[in-house]
Amino acid sequence: MKAIQQTALTRSNHLAEGIMAAKKPGIRGKLRWVAWLCLIPFAVVLVFGIWLANREWKASRLLHAELTQLKAQGQPLDNEAWAAWFDAHTHKEGTDAWLEVLSLSEASSRIAPDLPFVGEVFVPIDITPGMEWPGEPRVAEFLEVFDPLILKIHEAVEYPTPVWWPIQWGGVETLLPQYQESRSVCRLLQLKAMHSLWKKDTEEALKSIKSCLATASAVDSKTIWVTDLVYLAEVAIAHEMINRSLRMDVWNDQQLETLSKWLSQQREPIESWKSCLAGERNMALTIDDDYTSRDGFSGLEALKYIPRLPSDDLRILQYYQSMMDLANGGMAGLPERCSKWSARWEEEYFLRSPFSYSTILLTMLYSSVPQLATAYERVAIQQQLTKTAIAIKRFQKANGRFPNALNELPSPDWPLVNWSINKRTPLIYEVEEGLAKLSYEGGPGAAFPLTVSGAPEHNHFRANAFEIVIR
Repeated sequence: MKAIQQTALTRSNHLAEGIMAAKKPGIRGKLRWVAWLCLIPFAVVLVFGIWLANREWKASRLLHAELTQLKAQGQPLDNEAWAAWFDAHTHKEGTDAWLEVLSLSEASSRIAPDLPFVGEVFVPIDITPGMEWPGEPRVAEFLEVFDPLILKIHEAVEYPTPVWWPIQWGGVETLLPQYQESRSVCRLLQLKAMHSLWKKDTEEALKSIKSCLATASAVDSKTIWVTDLVYLAEVAIAHEMINRSLRMDVWNDQQLETLSKWLSQQREPIESWKSCLAGERNMALTIDDDYTSRDGFSGLEALKYIPRLPSDDLRILQYYQSMMDLANGGMAGLPERCSKWSARWEEEYFLRSPFSYSTILLTMLYSSVPQLATAYERVAIQQQLTKTAIAIKRFQKANGRFPNALNELPSPDWPLVNWSINKRTPLIYEVEEGLAKLSYEGGPGAAFPLTVSGAPEHNHFRANAFEIVIR
């Protein structure tokens, strides 16, 4: 009997253990759950990888086609190509002469802080030739020292332009010191022109204006924003030199015709805009992994650690092409279009992909677009005003009086379909007390004054941004 009971108890225990074992998951069950937990994220990653690979494959094909087309057009897309392109589009004949001029001119601003133009001292606009000018002795002393250099400048500008410079190409990290130093040449010429006009030496003043415009042409390689902004600034200096001179009543008609001719030979802005941005695009595409740490470009070092995908380069191409297309509507309203475009681009792309390679690179560049557009429009306004002011002065010399209205100006040389800046706000013309005043008050460019030396509070002549007085 005990044996039977023991057997029944054993079977009962075995049955209970079986039931308990059935309730616990086995190793296979555990592995099945683990497999599912791993498989779901893996599937998500796999799908994303397939989508990304497909996107980059398509982008790679489009990018290859675009780059092939650009290379066929002779566009430089690496540092060696940049060096070859620069060699082909510039002239080496005057390089040595210009390098000597730049080196000596740059020193003039360091040793003469107490002078106008080359230094920080304000020069009154209302200087009358031959009349008292308290600072003139110091100016004459300075120019006596630098007259040999000014002769070298006049010689250097006779060489073909734009000038070839020794540049170490490195994408957007490329340094362009010669372009920045060329401004000191124009400031020196500006001082020389002002002093020559005060002495009624119009031929010497004319040479200084010519050399200033030629200096701008020397750096007009139509390469990138920096070179373009330097060119525009130097052309603006020449405009101011002419505008100041018109208040002095020193030119004869032949000299006025010469000035007008020089202004008419300035480059076409829309094509220059597109050429400049094409160069900037090529610079952006030239970037490689060998970055050199330079002051002002440390942000580029972050690009070392971010993958550069074909879609990034394709987006860079699209970015610059859209900027080029902004000029298709003409110079009228270009700054406003650029501002709207920058805001839209930031909203549609930068905020959605803040950490991509193209976003980091373009973020360092896109905010300068409205600034460049404003510089273009500002110089266009200056040029239109200056050409019109010269026409008014020529009319006054020929007729003994100022025109009653701008439509009196002769049409063969000065067609008057619409005397307005960029077909927006008309010029304001008035004659009062023997002086003609020409001004322009509209447009975003009016917020930026002409390149008048000295503090704005001392500038009692130009109450608004663009105004020329003709005596």
